Amino acid sequence: MRLPAFTMIAVFMLAGCHHYTYRPPPPTPHMVTERSESPLQSPEVKESPVSQGAAPLAYMVESGGVVKIVQMEDDKTLVQAAAPAGSVITIDEDSGVRIGNDLLVKGPLPAGKTYQIFVENPGGNVFRSELHKPVAR
Repeated sequence: MRLPAFTMIAVFMLAGCHHYTYRPPPPTPHMVTERSESPLQSPEVKESPVSQGAAPLAYMVESGGVVKIVQMEDDKTLVQAAAPAGSVITIDEDSGVRIGNDLLVKGPLPAGKTYQIFVENPGGNVFRSELHKPVAR
């Protein structure tokens, strides 16, 4: 039985792929590396909520940061606090506002209100560059 060429090539490629791993070239003693880092300025963008709606409302904070919860009808900030990565924010009319297990605003909350959740990540964006130059001998 003869296998088509395409099947044979696919089998050889799959068999050989698991042995290959990329290894960066070893550093050469005759090279200089210059590194620079600067903050990346982004255009001013109007802050937008990560979640909004009527209670009950929940949101999981992905990378941590400062959380601000606003009651939309009054444009009133209910909470501004730090939230670690992976914490869950819950807004419930009966039990109040929680970040993780911490109760920040005790319930009951006013009925029929709409809430916005904002998360500000303090990390910011950074531009990094590396330049490798040979050393003159």
